[in-house]
Parts: sequence; C-alpha cells; structure tokens
Amino acid sequence: MSDEEGEHSLRGPSGATGWRRCHGKINAERGLPDKVGREAAQGTVFHEYAAMCLMFDLEPEHFPLGTIHKVDGWEIEFDEDMQHFMHEGLDWVRDQLEPGDILLVERKVDTSPWAGPGEFGTADVIIIKVRKRRIINFDWKYGKGVPVSPVKNDQMYLYSLGAWNDYAEALFEGVDPAEIAVDFHIEQPRAQGGGGDWPTTMAEVLAEGVKIREDALATMDPNAPRTPGEKQCLFCRAAGQCAEQQKYLLGVFGQKFDDIAEDIELGVGPAFDDPAKLSLEVRSFVLLHWKAFKRYVDRIHALTLHDLKCGRDVPLLKAVTGRPGKRVYMEEHLAEAGEALVKLVGEEDAYETKLLSPAVAEKAVGKKVFAAQMKAFVTQSPGKPILVPLDDKRPAIQDYASKFDEDFDDDDDDNDDDE
Repeated sequence: MSDEEGEHSLRGPSGATGWRRCHGKINAERGLPDKVGREAAQGTVFHEYAAMCLMFDLEPEHFPLGTIHKVDGWEIEFDEDMQHFMHEGLDWVRDQLEPGDILLVERKVDTSPWAGPGEFGTADVIIIKVRKRRIINFDWKYGKGVPVSPVKNDQMYLYSLGAWNDYAEALFEGVDPAEIAVDFHIEQPRAQGGGGDWPTTMAEVLAEGVKIREDALATMDPNAPRTPGEKQCLFCRAAGQCAEQQKYLLGVFGQKFDDIAEDIELGVGPAFDDPAKLSLEVRSFVLLHWKAFKRYVDRIHALTLHDLKCGRDVPLLKAVTGRPGKRVYMEEHLAEAGEALVKLVGEEDAYETKLLSPAVAEKAVGKKVFAAQMKAFVTQSPGKPILVPLDDKRPAIQDYASKFDEDFDDDDDDNDDDE
C-alpha cells in the first residue's frame, strides 16, 4: 500500500512518475489539499486484506463480506469483487515462493539515498531469492481507470532500490549486481491492458537510481521548472491552476490564451482545426492527451462552481440543477414499498427473478468450476477496436482493414478505454 504521501514523503515512489518528469510539481502542489478519491480508498482496503492473506496464509473468503471500513472520509465495503480480484495475484505470489526465500509484505523501505533525506516508500511484496540471485518486486493496482505498465516503472524502481538498501545488498554481498535478476510484476486485475511482468537486473536498477537522484535534487530547487505532459499532469493536485499545463493543453488543440480572450469579446466559441485536415501525427498526439485534457476541464468546472458558491461574479456561466440521480427505494422503507407494490400488481409482478449473469455466477461457483461446467453456455461479443499507446501490452490487430469494415462514425465515442 503506497502510503508514503500520507506520511509526508514528498518524493515517495507512488508519485515518482510525476516529480521525475516535472521537477516543479512538488512546489506547485505545496499547500494544496490532497483529496483522496473513492477508488484510492478502495485500493487501500484491498491492499490491507491482500497483505493479511499473504502474511497469515489466509484466503479472501476467510474474511466476512460487508465489513465497512472508513478510509479518508469514505466508507468502503469489503465486497465480492475484492475477494474475486485478489485470487489471481495471491496465486501468482505464492507460486513464486520456494524454501529459503525471504518474503517481505507491506514493508517500509528507505529510499533516501536516491530520493533525498527522510524519503521512503511502502512496498507491497518483495521476494528475495538469495540462492537464485533474483529479486521479485510485486505491486497491486486495484484501480481500473488508468492501465499501469511495469516496464521501466518509476515506482517499482524506487521500491527495488529501497529493498536493496535495507535488505538485499547485504544478502548479496560480493555478488555483481549485473548477475542479480530483478522482476517487476504489477497485478492490475480490473484494468484491461494494465499490469504484467518486466525483467531487468539490479545493475540496471542502480543505474536508473543515479538518474532518480538527479531528478530528486532538481525538485529541491525553489525555482524548479514545471514541465507539463500526459503522465505528470494526470494526478497532479495543481491541475487546473497551472499556467504551464494550461498552455500545453491548449496548444494540443491549436488554441492560445489571446485567441480565447478575443473569442469571448466576439461572443464565439473556440475555432478548432477540422480533424480531417490534421496530420496523422497530430491526431495521435491529441488522442494520447485527451484524458489529461478532460481532467483539466473537469478541474476548471469544479473551481468555477466553487467561485459561484463563494458569490463571485462569473462571466458567461450560471449554476443550475443537473440531471437527477437514479431513483431507489429508501432502505428504511423497502419492506413497506414491497408490500404496497404487491397490493397494486400482485406478488408475481412485484418481484423479478432472473438467471445470474455469467460474471456473478463465476464469482459464486469459482473460476475453475465455471470454466468446466458453464463456459459452454456463454458467448461474448468481441471488443470494439480502440486506440492505445504503442507500449500497451495488448497485441495489435493484424490486417485491420480486412477485419473491420464498419462505416466511419464521426460521433462514435465508445473508444473510452477506462470503462
């Protein structure tokens, strides 16, 4: 569980992707509230149960479902999904273990030689195989929104360096780091295209550590420059109020601040370039950054609502009541609602009974039983083609033109890979 930020590790492993690419990020975020989202709180609960399973040789089913945990202002339930998605990672870790191995679970490691005085991280799982000269660095990712790759992963580099500093260096005394294999494994069961393995060596990890030290030192400059980009801006707390990020994202869409000011005076919207006239390189660049742009706009929306709430005069916009949420029966009146509806339409029509969906059924009977006895009855439509970065681990569709002949749809917005 990556709790280094909560314990005031400014240059912790979980934020390394940001501060390594944007040396001014730490200064930009200073003093801003660090609001933990619901998904992050879910991840915290998931990590805790997974850690207990490994430390005490338990299974997820040993813990009662429905237990509510309060995490950073959220009430998170330990549910069937958590049980279900935990098994594959637990099995993977256990399959790696051999007699004589050293297993470290939820272990705080010292990263100060690389990230600066007092810096640390909490590694999910480290397995040290002294006889085989191998270190396994395993990390859980319960989030499903952003697929995470283990390849040259900044967070995994720092966890491995911390484990080397605290444990492995002494255990491998006299062994050339080039002869020590290091495996980065990320388990991200809910994100299509996320997770996987990446092999390297301790020598390569230590070489990257030199570059990490340089980046960490650069962040300590009070005038460290801000360098916006897809990865570093993604979860930055300064997003939406960083001038460099604003210019960067506007530039992606061919806009400038001066143009926007002029458009406001003329009462017209932004004049985006016709997508059909953009080069292939520009189209790819825009698609790679659209998630960052969406989060940027969402942040501006939240800040502007706050301005109105504070009584500020916001030009061109007003706040209205949005679309209401889904109607549900009040829990305390559920029985009464059932009785009333039965009187109106009869018991047979008041309640629905349907076959469990394949996903729910698989959870109920287990993957192996479902595959053996139910899979023959299940069909699944193939996924629609979507665009992802070249380093995504899913194989590319070969001979794409001959396999897909659907009409071009200018309004097709089903390419959101986060759902």
